[in-house]
Amino acid sequence: MSPSTPSSVVTAGVASGWRALPPSLRAALGLAVSVVIAGLVSIALRQDSSWDLMNYHYYNAWAFVHARHGIDWAPAQLQSFYSPFLDLPFYAMVAADLPPRAIAFALAIPTGVAWYCFARIATRLFAPLEVAVRRPAIVAALALGVTAPMSVSLIGTTMNDWYVAALVLGAAWAVVRAPVPSIKAAAVAGFLVGAGAGLKLTGSIYAVGLAAALFLTGDGGWRARWRRGIVASIAIALAFALTAGPWMLLQFERYGNPLFPYYNDVFRSPWADPVSFSATRFGPQSWREWIGFPFVLLWRLEGFVAEPEFRDARPALLYALAIAAAVWRRPSRVVVDRRWRFLAVFLVASLAAWALLYRIFRYLVPLELLGAAFIVLFVVRWVPSRRAAWVLVGVFVLAVVTSKYPTWWRQRFEDHFLTVRLPPVEAGALVLLVAPEPMSYVLPSFPADARFVGLVSNFNDPWRRNRLQATIAAAIAEHRGPLYSLAMPPGHRVGDDALAAVGLERAACTSIRTNLRASPLELCRVRRR
Repeated sequence: MSPSTPSSVVTAGVASGWRALPPSLRAALGLAVSVVIAGLVSIALRQDSSWDLMNYHYYNAWAFVHARHGIDWAPAQLQSFYSPFLDLPFYAMVAADLPPRAIAFALAIPTGVAWYCFARIATRLFAPLEVAVRRPAIVAALALGVTAPMSVSLIGTTMNDWYVAALVLGAAWAVVRAPVPSIKAAAVAGFLVGAGAGLKLTGSIYAVGLAAALFLTGDGGWRARWRRGIVASIAIALAFALTAGPWMLLQFERYGNPLFPYYNDVFRSPWADPVSFSATRFGPQSWREWIGFPFVLLWRLEGFVAEPEFRDARPALLYALAIAAAVWRRPSRVVVDRRWRFLAVFLVASLAAWALLYRIFRYLVPLELLGAAFIVLFVVRWVPSRRAAWVLVGVFVLAVVTSKYPTWWRQRFEDHFLTVRLPPVEAGALVLLVAPEPMSYVLPSFPADARFVGLVSNFNDPWRRNRLQATIAAAIAEHRGPLYSLAMPPGHRVGDDALAAVGLERAACTSIRTNLRASPLELCRVRRR
C-alpha cells in the first residue's frame, strides 16, 4: 500500500459522506461555514472607524428610533436624509453595548451569505470542465473573488455594501442554478435585486443589469426572454416599493423630493439648492479616460474611485483578457453557455449604469466577485489542462501582491464599541455643528432635550438661500436656551465665520473625547453678538 492511500481513502470517505447528506443540510452547513469565516476575518481586520460611521450610520438610526425629525436639522450633513433601515441592526447592537468583536462578527454576516452564493455560482459555472481543470478553476475563482481589495476592506464595516452584494449574488444564483431559468427564478431574482436597491439606492445599478441580462439572454426564443424580463422587472419594482417606498414617501411629504437632496435640479425642492448632488465627480471624466480606466486604477490610488488608497490589478487583467478573447479567437474546451452569457450582460450593463450614476468603486462588490470567475474562464479557455492550475496560481499571486487594500481607518478593539466622554451640557441646549466633518456620532450622548442643527455641512451653510437654511436660522433666532457649537479640530476656530453670519460668537470651549478616530471634538458655549 502506498503512503498516499490512507489519505486518499479518508478524502474519498469525507467526500462520500458529504454527498450523502441531504441537500438542505449541506446548504445550511456551507452557509454556516462561510458566515463563520467572514466573521473571523472581520474581527481580524479590527473595528470599523470610517467617515460614514461617524457621520451618519449611527446617528441616522438613533434619530429614526427617537423621532428626531423637526427637532434636529441635518446634523449628519447631506447624509442626514438617507434611509436608516439598514443601520438599525448596528445601532441596536451598539445601544445594547454588545462586545465590539461580537458586533464586528455580526456585521460580516452579509459577507458570508454573499461568499456562499458566489461559491455556488462558481461551482455551477465550471461544472462542465474535466476534473483536472474544474477544481483548480473553482478554487481560483473563489480565491480571486474573495481577496479583492475593495471587497475585503468592507468586511464588517457599516457601509452596507455587503448587504447589497448578498442580495445581488443570491439573485444571480437563482438565475444560473438551472439550465434554463424559470419564471419563478426570474421573479425571485428580481425581488432580491429590487430589495437591495430599495435598502441602498446604489444597488439600483444591478436592477439595470438584471433586467438587461434577462431580456437579452436565455433559451426559448425572444418571447420566453421577454416574459422572464417583464416578470423580473415587476418583481424589482414591487420589492423596491416595499423597501424604499416608505422612506421615499416620507421624504416627499417632508421636502417635496422623494430622493432628497439628490436630483434636486429635477424636483426643485425649496429645502435645498437646485443641484443634483451627484457622485460623478469620481472616476474618469471623458471617453478617452474610460478607454484605459482599468489600467488607471493601477497608479491612481487615492481620490479617484475611492477616498482611501486602493489598487487592484483584477479589473485591468479582466479587461485585457476580454479584449484578447474578442480579437484572438481559437477553439476552447469551455462551452460559453447561457449562464456565462447572462452573467456577461449582467456585468456589463451594471457597470455601464455605475459609470453613469456613481463611479465609486465600493459599490461594485458583486462585480468584483463575478469578474474573478470571468478571469478564470479566459485562462482555462486557452491554457492546456496540464498547466491550467499553475497558471491560475500565478494569476492569483500577481493579483494579490499588486493589491493595495483600503484601510477605511480601522482601529483596535476596546471594551466598548463607542465611548464618548461628554463635558457638562446645560438643559435645553441647541448645538450647532459648524464644520463639514463626521461629528454626529457623539450626538446621542448629549442630554435628551438637546437639539442639533448642521449650520455648516457638505451641502449647506449660512450663505445659502433655501428653506433648510431659513429654518436653521429661525431655530437659532427663536431659541431661548443655551447655545453651543461643535467643531473639529479643536483650537483652530473652525466655523467662526459661519457663527458670525448668524450673529453669534464663541465663548468658553472644552473638548469631547471619544474612542473613535475623529476625536477630540471642540464643544464651545456660544453667545449672541
